Amino acid sequence: MKNVTITLDEEVARWARTKAAEEETSVSKLIGEMLREKMLMEKSYEASMQGFLARKPVRLRGLKDRYPSREELHEREQGLCRHERARVSKTLGLAPAPYFLWDIYSAH
Repeated sequence: MKNVTITLDEEVARWARTKAAEEETSVSKLIGEMLREKMLMEKSYEASMQGFLARKPVRLRGLKDRYPSREELHEREQGLCRHERARVSKTLGLAPAPYFLWDIYSAH
């Protein structure tokens, strides 16, 4: 363990004292644990990114295939975006459903 002196705004210090009291620990241990979690998240992200970037690129389509249009990707040809479908389903009292089942639900 290494002792470190830090300077905090009064509001931040007040929050840290309250949070430490709620967790029945010291401010020092609370901040130490928060920094440790941040460090581990960054290491995990960095390792994931390196693993992803190390992979060979993969062709997403064949040479003769076309990419789907924006409307096809977002299913706008039916006139409603996903968030609008969810709102309509909720209004009609329908359970949320996968989007490919929308036509079945909207027919009733």
